[in-house]
Amino acid sequence: MSQADTRIAMKLSLFSDYSLRVLMFAALKREAFRVNEVTVAYGISRHHVAKVINTLARLGYLETRRGRGGGILLARPAGEIRIGKVVRETEDQPVIVECFDAATNTCPISGSC
Repeated sequence: MSQADTRIAMKLSLFSDYSLRVLMFAALKREAFRVNEVTVAYGISRHHVAKVINTLARLGYLETRRGRGGGILLARPAGEIRIGKVVRETEDQPVIVECFDAATNTCPISGSC
């Protein structure tokens, strides 16, 4: 067995996966978009996308605007969003990788993640 075969892979919940997809969609779109655009782009149910967007808005990653000309967009520049932080805030598993546990973290790049 090679070294690559013995490594443990990180598995995200679907909610975290969908959260990252929505944020990537918003970053690439660069303008307000609607829930149905994400459902079509990724084949995710409207219910799941709406739940993810509500959570990301509550966490301060997205801004939602109602009414004509409204939609969803990033609440801050994409370059200020850290993937590690998004995963920590959306993941329901207590510790999915070493760096998520302050007591056992030895990762040299965790401050930049």
